[in-house]
Amino acid sequence: MEGSAPGSGPHAGPEELAAEAREFLDGESVPPPARLEALAALLRSPDPAEVVLGARVAGRAAASDDPDLARRGREILRRAAESGAIPAARRALQFLVTTEDPETFRRTLRRTLEAAPAILDDETVAILAGTHMRRAMAAVFAEVAEELLTGGGRPEAVEGMIRLVVAFGATHPSWYRRLRLLLTRGVLFGASATLRERAAAAREELEGSFRRWLGPVAHIAVARETGEEYGWDDVVAFDDAVPDHDRHRLLVAIKHSPLIREAILLLYGGATVELGDILPGGVWIQPVGRGHGKTVHRVTVQVRGGARYEIAVNLAVDLSRERQREETDWLIAAGEDENEPVVERFGGYWPSLGLWTEELIPGEDLETTLERLSHDTEKPDRFTGFWPYAVWSAGAAFVRFWERTARRLVVADPEPRNVFVPLHDYHASARLLSISERSACDAPACLLTALHGHLVVPTEQRYPVLHGHASWKTLFAAVCEAAGETAGLGLLETARPGLPEEVRPVLDDYLQAVRRDGFQPLRLHFAIGRYARWRKLNPEATPEACAQTVQELFSSYDLASLQPCYPETRVRFFRETVLAGAPAGLAAGLDELIRSLRAGTVQPSRS
Repeated sequence: MEGSAPGSGPHAGPEELAAEAREFLDGESVPPPARLEALAALLRSPDPAEVVLGARVAGRAAASDDPDLARRGREILRRAAESGAIPAARRALQFLVTTEDPETFRRTLRRTLEAAPAILDDETVAILAGTHMRRAMAAVFAEVAEELLTGGGRPEAVEGMIRLVVAFGATHPSWYRRLRLLLTRGVLFGASATLRERAAAAREELEGSFRRWLGPVAHIAVARETGEEYGWDDVVAFDDAVPDHDRHRLLVAIKHSPLIREAILLLYGGATVELGDILPGGVWIQPVGRGHGKTVHRVTVQVRGGARYEIAVNLAVDLSRERQREETDWLIAAGEDENEPVVERFGGYWPSLGLWTEELIPGEDLETTLERLSHDTEKPDRFTGFWPYAVWSAGAAFVRFWERTARRLVVADPEPRNVFVPLHDYHASARLLSISERSACDAPACLLTALHGHLVVPTEQRYPVLHGHASWKTLFAAVCEAAGETAGLGLLETARPGLPEEVRPVLDDYLQAVRRDGFQPLRLHFAIGRYARWRKLNPEATPEACAQTVQELFSSYDLASLQPCYPETRVRFFRETVLAGAPAGLAAGLDELIRSLRAGTVQPSRS
């Protein structure tokens, strides 16, 4: 429909505008720009039916293939959403969710909740929760909900967003982990005791809806090979070292809760396992250890088709319900972050059973790794070379935990036995193995002195050959690794007065060097060191061999992933490896290019 609808002049009344809107909607057409603005008046009508018509017309325009018409439609919906008029705002929000870009919608949602905090009634929550929106748009709702929980907001707005989070999680199980993290942060960092209690109740609702979606536990399955029936007693087998009491608790839990199905689904990217998928004898349980008021067991699940899953089950022994919940809260907050996990990723907590599941990290703790390497007489340099990397990586993990607690708590015993560090410096980051013992710490100086006193000093006393291979500067680098260069330098400056007097000049040197040359992230630093060792062993290597080695190291250390935060990474890596001996003019030009990349005046190549 190109022109105006019959009888629709510039001063048409509400009835004429409503009739015109229906004509456009019934004809599945979009009004021209001149009429679109006129029809927007329906969004200000006191008649709810006319508001709906206005929102539908603007929504159709917002979804139009015509860029100008779509822009005008979104502008009309934005004005309605931010107007404070609740009926219009509700309808406008429902259309913006599927037509607006996420960043603009974030601003609109904040303004809407400020202008009309009661906008999220049951109907609106149900409509939004049932919308198949883009992940980026769903993330906006999650982020704004977390802002309101932790920063405070109008009570009606906070309550509405909490109910939306729970309803969205009930209809979109793939968002369960993200929404559980959001609500857990609300439990830990909520702006008031009331909000923290509300977040805890909402999380319980979310967990309940997710577990109802998982469905009941099957007690009988039929073997596909023989047609014989079998149950969990035929599937679960225990290592002889598992105590009888733990066997009973584990078997009851597996029989009467979907803890295995839930853990595998959450920890293995959506894989679903039912009793009928597991071979008889396919669940093997072994003890891992006991301490901090709990026992830990490895549960290995072998399914038909050859897939194998491993999870850790923690059984509370003498931990109160409150202590269990406190520990699992911090495990979720530190392990489920969208950035690098600091601890094992979390499966699920079952309060009535006194247990929780989590990722099983393969490998040994740092204390065991160091002991093993200390006996490697054929490669003694491997032991001393591993130590600075271990301190840097482990230190960064402890700092990240402090960051995830809003800089309130540290692991009380940041010792080698409490952290896993990959043997190779190009593998994933270190992970904490236990956060059961925590202590208050709101200053970076206390964190640094704890790391030096618990991680570095006792180890170097035990293995004197390591002395001098890691230093305070290694710990300073761990802070920048975890917090980022700018924030890390700020933390180190704050820490200076609280550090031992003899350490302050060392810190001053480090700060000066990083401000001058920039921070070298762990992987970049050790990739450069690895090339240097290779070059020392191959002094006659051809330029082709050197170039190939550099490319292989760039790939194996995944240096490309550093470039969003450190855009000079590629140039700096080449400057300090194959071009380390470049002529003065070329070297000066590369150094200037690195400075420009750091300053943002030059953009890195996308290739």
